[in-house]
Amino acid sequence: MKKIGKKCTAETYMTTLNSFLRFRGECDLLFREVDSNLMVEYETFLKGINVCPNISSFNMRNLRAIYNRAVEKELTVLFYIKKFA
Repeated sequence: MKKIGKKCTAETYMTTLNSFLRFRGECDLLFREVDSNLMVEYETFLKGINVCPNISSFNMRNLRAIYNRAVEKELTVLFYIKKFA
C-alpha cells in the first residue's frame, strides 16, 4: 500500500496484522487456513483482552480487506461450490 501512496491504509493494515500476530503467537499462517472458526477465535481473543467493540470491528474489517487484496493479487485460491439441481 505504501508503494501506491496509501500510507495511512498501510499503517492501518500493519496495526491489524500486529494484533493478529499477537493472537497467533507469531506463528505463520497460510491463507487456506483462514476460516470462520479462526475468525471467531480471534474475535474471542480480542474480547478476552478487553478490546472495545469498535476496535474489534475495525480489526475484523481490516482482516477481511487484507484477505480480499490477497485474493485480487492471486496469493490465495478461492474455492467455489457448484450447486447441483
